[in-house]
Amino acid sequence: MAQDPTVPSPTPTPSPTSNSSIEVELLLKQLEFLKDANTQLAKSFDSFVHSLNIYFVIIVAILGILAGFAGYIFGKSLKESKDIAEDIAKREVNRVVSATITQEVNRILPALKEDIKQEVNRGISETVNRRIEDIERAIDREGVIGLTSINYLLRGNSAEPKEFNFLKSRGFQDVRFCQEIQQISARYNVLVLDFVNQQFTPEQKEEMIAQINFLPQSALVIYHPFQPPIPSTIFEILNRKQVHYTPANNSVALIGRVVDAAQMAYALRHG
Repeated sequence: MAQDPTVPSPTPTPSPTSNSSIEVELLLKQLEFLKDANTQLAKSFDSFVHSLNIYFVIIVAILGILAGFAGYIFGKSLKESKDIAEDIAKREVNRVVSATITQEVNRILPALKEDIKQEVNRGISETVNRRIEDIERAIDREGVIGLTSINYLLRGNSAEPKEFNFLKSRGFQDVRFCQEIQQISARYNVLVLDFVNQQFTPEQKEEMIAQINFLPQSALVIYHPFQPPIPSTIFEILNRKQVHYTPANNSVALIGRVVDAAQMAYALRHG
């Protein structure tokens, strides 16, 4: 049968299989693009967050430093601030006081130096004068010793005791040893009665004292042991005769008492 030329031929319908493949491919490409875009976006966001964290840390560190510095300057406690203020005030007061003291010292120092100089000179002068007086007294004392005659009476003993030799070496003009009252010189200045190196009864001592003719311008030294003490009757006899006397109970005291008696005798002779 013959075909009618006026009737158009039908348009071929696309194959369903072909269209589905194209759409899947497009979807896959879109998903790949979205995946890449998401990956890039995630990387960019991570980089932004990391940078932001760095900036935040830096800002926090700077703020911490500033806060610490501000705390050091302004954030101290009231006590610390008070201590700082007191320390500043003390330094200022010390500076002012030091300057004032220095100024005052410089003002009074010349006069003070002059006063000290005068005081030192006066002190030196007084010290020198005292030393000169001491030396003069020592010279006078030694001069008196050289002018004094000593009689040393140790009755009934022929040996010269050590005390007698001590007196001889002291520098007296003359030291005479006597064993009896009759041997006492009529020109002695000091008489020593030795009751240490020879034992006597109280009655013998009293008799001896009563028999001695004491010179009016002389002095007596009684050399007697500490125990038993000198009988009071001896003092009574000496007081009645108006004798200048002094006791001694050891060899050291004897030397000093004889020197004192020499001074007394010299004063009596030249008084």
